[in-house]
Amino acid sequence: MFTYKDVKQHNDDREYVMQAIKQEGTLLDGASDRLKDDKELVMEAVKNDGGALEFASNRLKADREILMQAVEKKGWVLCYASEELKNDKELALKKKKTDGQILYYV
Repeated sequence: MFTYKDVKQHNDDREYVMQAIKQEGTLLDGASDRLKDDKELVMEAVKNDGGALEFASNRLKADREILMQAVEKKGWVLCYASEELKNDKELALKKKKTDGQILYYV
């Protein structure tokens, strides 16, 4: 079982962080900035827990594919998206089935 402290100690070890986020997506918080900008790793984190989007790099918060995956898990994470994607009404309406709170951010 991984903890935030464990991840922080190995924050730039991609394989270690990958295993940790497969267990708990929000452990992405302890990863290095380099890994928070790794699309494959962030995708895995948001597949596990959409809330992990909060800890992704700004570049990946603007990635529609990452956002679509995150919103499928937790609609409210649209609040962490880039301004451009926050204004994507098609995306928001498409995903409102996941979580009605998403409409608050549109």
